[in-house]
Amino acid sequence: MEKLVLDIESISRLATRQTSVKEFATVLEQLDVYSGKIREKLKEPNLPQLHRDSLREIQKCISQIIKENQQTSKQEDNLPQSQEKEEQRERAIGQTIIKAGEVRFQDIAGLDVVKSLLHEAVILPVQYPHLFTGKVKPWKSILLYGPPGTGKSTIAHAVSTEANCTFYSLSSSDLLSSWFGESEKLIKELFSQARSNPRAIIFIDEIDSICRKRSSKEEETTRRIKNELLKQMDGFSRTSTSASPSDEPKKHLFVLCATNCPWELDTAFLRRFSKRIYIPLPDANSRKQLFRIHLKDVEMSIDDSDYDQLVDKTDGYSGSDISNCISEAVMEPIRELRDCSTWKWNDSKMSLSPTIKSDASAISLRLENIPREKVQPRKLNTKDLFHSISLNKKTVSQEETVRFQQFTEDFGQNG
Repeated sequence: MEKLVLDIESISRLATRQTSVKEFATVLEQLDVYSGKIREKLKEPNLPQLHRDSLREIQKCISQIIKENQQTSKQEDNLPQSQEKEEQRERAIGQTIIKAGEVRFQDIAGLDVVKSLLHEAVILPVQYPHLFTGKVKPWKSILLYGPPGTGKSTIAHAVSTEANCTFYSLSSSDLLSSWFGESEKLIKELFSQARSNPRAIIFIDEIDSICRKRSSKEEETTRRIKNELLKQMDGFSRTSTSASPSDEPKKHLFVLCATNCPWELDTAFLRRFSKRIYIPLPDANSRKQLFRIHLKDVEMSIDDSDYDQLVDKTDGYSGSDISNCISEAVMEPIRELRDCSTWKWNDSKMSLSPTIKSDASAISLRLENIPREKVQPRKLNTKDLFHSISLNKKTVSQEETVRFQQFTEDFGQNG
């Protein structure tokens, strides 16, 4: 626990709420222990009067804080929120909104089954609402799970673009507000604002951080956040499926969550999801697509046959792992510029690029003697990529993959 010095000034400041609530909450957890130590100290017969008066003043402040906190807790729901607090939550919610149109299904390598499932769950109900009546209802809550770096957040963003939905994207850390008691209100207002849209998706990443299985060690704050989230998800689903008045268009509201640890989720929370879809590591074809997507704007000397070798060397790599390999590889031609001493003039680009010393048109120059705008690195080649792959190992173990597959057999669906 964070250590906090309690003196007259700091306690008085806390009593008047002139502090961050994180600090205030920390003090509240220590008050009983601290108050007991004061009482013991005051029993000492030889305690100087000045210290005795100071301790009594501190104890008076502690009593005031406890009394005010108890009154605030009882009346909090009935009191109007300050404009500042409301503006803070509005800004926080506004920051979760991501503009549509940035990512589409075509930008994502592989995951054809996942795309098909999400098309059925989100896009079809939005485009053909008259088909989803009576017993035919779309899935309103979907869990995307799988190893880190497999594109769960990206595909959630893409489905919002394809369905033209307002997309609210946040992680569990966003919900753990630094202001005491604000997390539940933030969740409530986030869902309320989403309901004001004709079509909206709320995406919560790393959901396992706040919705783990219940335990005696679970913090009260986390428990309250979890309960509020469950309550809002239930209400969200009812709002989405309930019939609208004839003169109002039907609302399309969806909740998507993502996790790398689905087995850690609370059972009650897991039941809330109509679909639990596994986002696996990319297969060979998907890895080839990933290389092509990431390298499409890179100047390189790579043949089609080279892609097969790259695919073979990245078996078991996630999409994020492959992205890291490419980021490392494209830096290699730039690193070589530092020590290059022979250059070749390129008429078409009006620039100088590194070349070998035996080149008849080679020019001897140091990098610092060339105008910066005239410097052009060589093209990327397969050697750069192979070297980068050898340095950047895969981050998902075989044991983890097996565990995801077992969870899918028991509770999920292959994507």
